[in-house]
Parts: sequence; structure tokens; C-alpha cells
Amino acid sequence: MYEDVVAFWQANQVSELELKEFCMLFAYHCNAIGNPQTTLEATKGIYEHGGVSNFTGDLHTLIEIENQKYMAVYLKDKVESREPLSVELVRAVHKKLMDRCYDSEIYTKGERAGEFKKGGCAVRVELEDVCSTVNQTSQDGILRAAAYFHLNFEEIRPFADGNGRVGEILMNYYLITHNYPPTIIFVEDKDRYFAELHKFDETSNIEGFIQFLKEQTVKTWKLCAEGKF
Repeated sequence: MYEDVVAFWQANQVSELELKEFCMLFAYHCNAIGNPQTTLEATKGIYEHGGVSNFTGDLHTLIEIENQKYMAVYLKDKVESREPLSVELVRAVHKKLMDRCYDSEIYTKGERAGEFKKGGCAVRVELEDVCSTVNQTSQDGILRAAAYFHLNFEEIRPFADGNGRVGEILMNYYLITHNYPPTIIFVEDKDRYFAELHKFDETSNIEGFIQFLKEQTVKTWKLCAEGKF
């Protein structure tokens, strides 16, 4: 079934409405994995109406959702020009996505959005190596390369906060720029997701995560087509 979704995407049969549904659903699940205060109702409010009412959670949650919304706008030109993954792009995405989102404890330690975590002296070299490897991948190995990027990015964890969100966004960016469908990692499947990250950390085994991405992609576009969420 994954191959069917890829064929559907590459035939440009995904509608504008389905793409809008994807962006909103992605923002919700991507943020909710790290921040349980994120709600689908608040996400819909920001995406469809530009704001929410009766939200009782932390203001940072709404800022995180807004940043996700504007990230798609920021990356649009880069997608069209197929700008390759780079350390500079990684930092730029993190800076915009985490703008005003670092909590006071992290901020007082000198950490800043778009800057590598304090003490991470090897981060740049490690990221450059991962980006270089992925950018040299042939077209028939795109999904594997996307999985490789995400797993290594999460293992490196280059920033003080926001690594999961940035890793998902850049994985999807890579897929889209190589004409493969992006995917959502669903919050209800986060235990399987974290298990696959742990497996990679322990064994460098990538196969389980590739299968997981295939399943999540099929689930993603089934829901976006049906609009049932």
C-alpha cells in the first residue's frame, strides 16, 4: 500500500484541500508528541481562523502551533528550488520553529533558538556528515535516506530543545524535495516511534523504522483523504 501512496503523490493527484489537512494534522501530532497540552481544537483554530478561544494551557503551546503554521510558508520557496539539506538550513528551521519557545530555565543557561546546544562541540561536523550522505543518495533510496537522516538527527540532538519537531520537519522536507509523500508520526503511535529510535541507538538497525514510516505514511494520506480527524 505504501507504493500506492507514492504513486498517487508522484502523479500529482493530492488535492490542495488534502495538503491543507496534512499541514494542520502534522502540526498537531508533531507538537503533541513533545507537548501534551497541544490540542487538535487549538491547532484547527490557529490554522483555520488565526486564533483560539477558551484555551487554558500555556501560551507557549499556541506559539509552537503558530510557528508550525508559518514554517510551511518559510519552506515553500526552498521546496520549489529543491535546496539540499545543510547545517545552515537545519539552524534556520530551528530558529524559526523555536522562536519564543525556549522556557526560562533553558534560556537562562544561554541556549538560543538556531544555536547548537552548549557543549555540543562535535554537532556541526556530525550534521555535515549526515547531510552530505543523504544528499548523495540516488532517487531509488529516498525513503531509506529520509529514515537515516531522522534517526541520526535524533541521536545527535543538536539543540537544547525542539529536536523532535525539527527532525520531523526536515525529514518531510527531504521527502517532498525528492517527490516522495511526507508523513505524520501520530501521537498515539509514539511508543512505537520511541522504540524504533531506541533500537537504532542500540543496534544501528534502520529497517524497523523504515517499515514504521511506510505504515505512518499510509495512515497519513488515508486520513487526509477522508478528513476524519
